[in-house]
Amino acid sequence: MKQTSLPPGWLRKKLGDCCAIVSGGTPRRDRPEYWDGNIAWVTPKDISEIEDPVFLDPRERITQLGLRKSSAALLPKGAILLSSRAPIGLVAIAGRPMATNQGFKSLVPGPGLDGAFLYHAIKRMVPVIAERGNGATFKEVSKSVLSDIELVYPEDIKRQQRIADILDKADSVRRKRNQLIRIADTFLHSAFLDLFGDPVINPKGLPVSTLTKVAKFVSGATPSKSRKDLWKGSFPWVSPKDMKRVVIDDAQDHLSEAAFAETNLKKIAPNTVLIVVRGMILAHTVPIGITAREIAINQDIKAVVFQKKVDPRFGLWCLKVQHRNLLSKIDTAAHGTKRFDMSRLGEVKVVLPTPREQKHFTSLVDRFSLCHAKLEAAMAIEESFRESLTQRAFRGEL
Repeated sequence: MKQTSLPPGWLRKKLGDCCAIVSGGTPRRDRPEYWDGNIAWVTPKDISEIEDPVFLDPRERITQLGLRKSSAALLPKGAILLSSRAPIGLVAIAGRPMATNQGFKSLVPGPGLDGAFLYHAIKRMVPVIAERGNGATFKEVSKSVLSDIELVYPEDIKRQQRIADILDKADSVRRKRNQLIRIADTFLHSAFLDLFGDPVINPKGLPVSTLTKVAKFVSGATPSKSRKDLWKGSFPWVSPKDMKRVVIDDAQDHLSEAAFAETNLKKIAPNTVLIVVRGMILAHTVPIGITAREIAINQDIKAVVFQKKVDPRFGLWCLKVQHRNLLSKIDTAAHGTKRFDMSRLGEVKVVLPTPREQKHFTSLVDRFSLCHAKLEAAMAIEESFRESLTQRAFRGEL
């Protein structure tokens, strides 16, 4: 991080000098005596979607023998779990003693360093940590690289704890907003199933078709990153990292109009369904959303343009309620990346209720979209406040 003068009473130390940095490991899978024991064993997938910072229950457990016979190490309660590859930067606090796989470089705070404070500090430092990653296929942060990254913190541990408590409360507000948004999504999921049933089994005997017969797929692309002029605009370019919400109205990256004039990149109209078709997130989640404005997409996303007989808002939820079915159609490429076989995606069933029945459902969608918009507007304000609070905290102003 950029060197700046320290606030009074603050220290600057390398992480390796104020924390123990612990790598993980995986016991051999062909040795059943190493597995299903009483030691919690964490992978990056376990913490990829958690809301609460404290993590307790991974999917798998290993035995004492498995721990001894692998490079895994038992971390104490309160250790900071940091994924160091695929992806870099997932962070959680161990809520109990646990071990990790090799996808982590975990940090055990030394004397004089509060664990909750370290958690917030590492969350803030994730972009810096990710930039230090190396590797051809998957970037990874090594133990030596992480050890050299500097941490700035108050010498007074009580002040660390007070800062952590303030940031914990700000995070709690954000998590509650997220819970409200998920409740809204759950309602629409249930409403669709109540009205039309599961499209996979079609219990209501509705007319049924397949995705390729009622929609066309539109591909995306990535303009040359070496052409800086193509990336100096205001037109949203959506990639999988932007597909964290149902309604897609902006992106982290933006293009100029020259990107469309000089490449084959297409503009995607408002009210178009988007689905991620390639990426490691497909190991457990199929992100699906709908555009609220004109956007462009990268090659890891397909736009699903429905015919007139299928309202896109109806089509969106017809896909979202089939999440488990969609996951079953994910393949693995030769280099390990998860992807859809497009012919299999095209076979996904779409039920076809009457336009009037679809309109009844989409009126519910529209009403909940208003709720979403209000919640997300409030979240944007809270996120701005939280970011300001975090900056003040690490400038020594709290």
